[in-house]
Amino acid sequence: MSSPVASYFALSAQALAGLKSLRRSVPSKVSGLQSLFAVPTATELQACWELCRLQNGMGCATVFIPVAWSIAMVYHAQANLTGLEALIRAFVYFFLCIGIKCLIMTIDDILDYDIDANVERTKKRALPRGAISIERAWLFFAMQVVLGIALGEQGLDLAISMTVWPLYVLYPTCKRWMSFAPVPLGLMFNIGIFMGWADLTKDGRVAFDALMPIYIGALLWTITTS
Repeated sequence: MSSPVASYFALSAQALAGLKSLRRSVPSKVSGLQSLFAVPTATELQACWELCRLQNGMGCATVFIPVAWSIAMVYHAQANLTGLEALIRAFVYFFLCIGIKCLIMTIDDILDYDIDANVERTKKRALPRGAISIERAWLFFAMQVVLGIALGEQGLDLAISMTVWPLYVLYPTCKRWMSFAPVPLGLMFNIGIFMGWADLTKDGRVAFDALMPIYIGALLWTITTS
């Protein structure tokens, strides 16, 4: 009879020790969450600006030009589409393309921060120099994704853009294991050739037969200029 009683007290002691350990760990976990979601400092805001490469215009035009081509083509192809509609969507897409560029630059720095720290040209970037933590950088990236989906595409153009979303994460790693990283870069930068048409089409159809050669040409353009 003593064996079950001893086992009971042993299990009770273990459970009590586990509860005490949990109580000790809760404050540190809460403190970690508070630090993660704290109001950003001026240094962190500057770091986010740098993660997005907003200090220069690199990449913005490369993302927007294919969308502009597509909007111009669908405007000329569909008589019931007004010039005002096309201009408004072009204006919206201009800022969305800046957001896409920011998203790509941010994930590129996050996934390459360990390499950047050992390269003279990149060791002064925000993450390697410690201006923002890797956890806060991931949070900033997640916020960009959520905001982009909320303010960006809807319907068919969103479905088209989703086909290249995996490349946003894959591209920064390509430089580590292959010598033709501009290929995925071109695939994702030029997807706007289909999105502009899909966004503005009045009949629900996308002229892939006309747009695909332009997409391939833009892909080759990106590869040769990267």
